[in-house]
Amino acid sequence: MNIGIDAKTLSKRYTGIAVYIYEMIKYFNEIDRNNQYYLYSNRKFDLDIELGENFHVRFYKAITGSIGVMFQLSPLLKRDKIDIFWGPEHCLVCGKQPFKQVVTIHDLSVLHNPKVGTRYNAILQRIMTIPACRRADKVIAISNSTALDVISSAGIDKDKVVVIYNGDSPYTGKSNTVEEKEVLEIEHKFKIKKLGYFLFVGSIEPRKNINTIVNAYNVYRKNGGNAKLVLAGGLGWKYKPILKLIDKSSYKQDIIMAGYVSAIEKEYLYRNAISLVFPSLWEGFGLPILEAMSVGTPVITCRNSSLPEVGGNYAYYLENAFDYKMLSCLFFKIEGLSPLVRDNLSVSCIKWSQKFSRKKCAVEILNLFTQLYIKNNEGINNCK
Repeated sequence: MNIGIDAKTLSKRYTGIAVYIYEMIKYFNEIDRNNQYYLYSNRKFDLDIELGENFHVRFYKAITGSIGVMFQLSPLLKRDKIDIFWGPEHCLVCGKQPFKQVVTIHDLSVLHNPKVGTRYNAILQRIMTIPACRRADKVIAISNSTALDVISSAGIDKDKVVVIYNGDSPYTGKSNTVEEKEVLEIEHKFKIKKLGYFLFVGSIEPRKNINTIVNAYNVYRKNGGNAKLVLAGGLGWKYKPILKLIDKSSYKQDIIMAGYVSAIEKEYLYRNAISLVFPSLWEGFGLPILEAMSVGTPVITCRNSSLPEVGGNYAYYLENAFDYKMLSCLFFKIEGLSPLVRDNLSVSCIKWSQKFSRKKCAVEILNLFTQLYIKNNEGINNCK
């Protein structure tokens, strides 16, 4: 079986979808030497893994990656005799094709709530993502919530959609790879200490509901709380009003804008936070929840979209995403947990997080490709 993969996003390895593609390719490389894999990209990328001889990289010229996939990739796929083409970034080849197509949908939030994304992204989803769902032989949704969005937005049959959860966290339970020297450097850099801060991880943008976090933090501090607040992530869409709100806070000196953090810094921040605070307005999956729980750190999130699927029964939930007073109460509640209760919760969080596996995700995707390939060949043989 020849499998083609839209791999252009690997040039931005540390973004959400790029991490997903990288991890799947890594596990395909580990578990499969029988099938041939063709990675297509209009941009150069480097991988820190040694690919097997059954992996082939194809670079092509295109004005933009998505347009290239839709209108320029077909001849290359036919030349390589592709059986299955996988679009892990919401995009597929246009027109009738001799190969089967599978698309992964991570998030359709901007179609439901224009306030959580740009108008440009909304247009892209309408002209690229929805048609891709209709064109696909199978659609992979990364959560049940996303599956329901796909079915309702694209108007396709539910049997066409397969839910395959995102993978696990890169961290494993109590095993700590952050060395003492690195701990001291990180604590000095961000002026924090273990269990001395609440943590948010994600882009600084309206969808992440950071205004509610800051408002809750102000109430928490006004009522006697002393912990700091660390916001780890790059500046996203419409970030300026968020920065203005932070600047107006009476406690802005204790709101740490960490920006992009290294892998080691991120692990330290997750492991040593009082809690992850992640009251996002909409998520296709919500990986930071899983990353925090995988090291036993409590999580505060919202009861919307896919977030309860990831947090299960072991996260603290806001019923109203904008209820900053309730969020401040949860700050105090988690900070006040006894060592025994916190330890028991940590064990439960770690155990729950192990339900999700990147390798399992890759195996399920590969099984889906195989089923489509077999079904297609049966159809061809029956016509002979």
